[in-house]
Amino acid sequence: MKVIVVLLFLVGNAITTHAYKCIETERQALLTFKQGLVDYQNRLSSWTSSNKNCCTWSEIRCHDLTNHIIMLDLRPNFTYYDAGMRWGPIYGEITLSLVQLQYLEYLDLSYNGFTKIPNFIDSFTNLEYLNFSGNPLIGNIPSQLGNITKLCILDVSDTMAMSSLISNSFKWVSHLSNLTIFKMSSTNFTKAIDWFHSFKTAPSLLSLHLSNCEFPKLDYDSYFSHTNSSINSITNLDVSRSIFGSTTVSHLLNLSNNLVDLSLYSNNFNVEVTPSNSIIPHYSFQNLKSLRRCNLSLIDCNNNSLEILNLPHNNLIGPLPRDFARILNLRELDVSSNKFNGTLQESMGTLSSLELLDISWNSFSGVVSQSHLEKLSKLEYLDLSSNSLTIKLPNTWVPPFHQLQHINLRSCMIGPHFPSWLQTQSNISYIDLSYSGISDTIPLWSFNTTSNLRYLNISFNQIHSSLPNIPLESNHFPIVDLSSNRFHGNIPLNSLFNATMLNLSNNILTGFDLLFCNSVLNGNVEVLDLSNNQLFGNLPNCWFRLQNLKFLNLRDNRLFEVIPSSIASLY
Repeated sequence: MKVIVVLLFLVGNAITTHAYKCIETERQALLTFKQGLVDYQNRLSSWTSSNKNCCTWSEIRCHDLTNHIIMLDLRPNFTYYDAGMRWGPIYGEITLSLVQLQYLEYLDLSYNGFTKIPNFIDSFTNLEYLNFSGNPLIGNIPSQLGNITKLCILDVSDTMAMSSLISNSFKWVSHLSNLTIFKMSSTNFTKAIDWFHSFKTAPSLLSLHLSNCEFPKLDYDSYFSHTNSSINSITNLDVSRSIFGSTTVSHLLNLSNNLVDLSLYSNNFNVEVTPSNSIIPHYSFQNLKSLRRCNLSLIDCNNNSLEILNLPHNNLIGPLPRDFARILNLRELDVSSNKFNGTLQESMGTLSSLELLDISWNSFSGVVSQSHLEKLSKLEYLDLSSNSLTIKLPNTWVPPFHQLQHINLRSCMIGPHFPSWLQTQSNISYIDLSYSGISDTIPLWSFNTTSNLRYLNISFNQIHSSLPNIPLESNHFPIVDLSSNRFHGNIPLNSLFNATMLNLSNNILTGFDLLFCNSVLNGNVEVLDLSNNQLFGNLPNCWFRLQNLKFLNLRDNRLFEVIPSSIASLY
């Protein structure tokens, strides 16, 4: 029994001793590397000549058996945030000494201050993961990357747009047979005419991100006609915020038949859509049977599986394609901030799965009737604002949806009557009916059907009535704008004063309610604008009830020049 115990002790001691070994040449390589770095936050404090075991240093991991360094991770700790140093990036040069790390499999230098990818990068022949993202990289992307044949993930993207990379060819990408994810941004590859063919021939590529890049200016119709345009492996494609001609787009959509996530967001295409000549031919989408998320800058989808289609902030011109009505599973449609024009097809009302519809900030015109909303039973978000639309809905109309949370009809012609159908919506939190031609009185129900209001704007109408007692919950920090109407009478201290911001300017209010100071309510208003009314006489002397008030505008009224003493309680 004693022999067994001794053997176990010796084995355990051997394992323990083995775990604390460090390859000396690799330790020296790291010390030399550190000498050329600026480490303001002292993140590499454990890297010292006195500490002989580099396998215990921070940011390092060694192989359990060979003790060779297999991971170097200098990505900052984002949970530790310093306003002066941001997250403590490391600056300096990637020195040649690092080539001693021949067994490195994982190298993460992201979100630091490195400015160049070294040409000797292919010395790390065992690398499977390489991340330079978030660095202010400049210069050429070295073609030597193509020699790292085990590479699976390569990220040279820059979400903060500090880098400025150049690539004249992507032939090296086609050599990376194991590459599954490639992310690159802020790169000019206008001379890389082989980009499409190179990515096409990377057989394992699943995710391709080329955001904020500048593509070559080619005759793509001629170029793609001689190129097999199918990359069957790619499921994620992002070319958002990039610069290329509109003729490129339909070919980009044919990069793969297996696309699940597609983003061409904010590309600022200057293209025109006509009913007879759509900017995306039908063949562009007909094979994308797996697509589930589509954040596009283009249109014309003939794909029943598509659920999310976002096209905001581009320069798209023309009517909406009729094919939208065929996307029966569409849950979100956002074409806001473009230059679309024409009328809305009534067939939009057949999209029974639609939860979000945003066509704001375009040039749509014509009438929106109940046919446009006929089957939208799941609608929660509706924004038709900043167009030239006329809303014609009968006073007796009952909408098919009952869970609306956000409605913005700013600049739509709704009047003269107040839209009575709003009283059917019990969950509504955002209402904007400004500039909508309403010349009615505030109805008796006056938003009493909802207690979730966070934003209400009915300004710049001709609404004539006394101020309504709209139920507002102070814990929602609501914003209320009733300005530029014809509200008259006295100002009561009611639940309106639970608004964080309350704008009653440019009305014909004449004074404060006699019971203003006797109200049991202590308002939570922080910004109160009563300017350009007809307030006359003395201000009430109970401003201590509005302890949160920070801004009070009383200009252009007829008040006496006596400041009540309670105003001092607000300082």
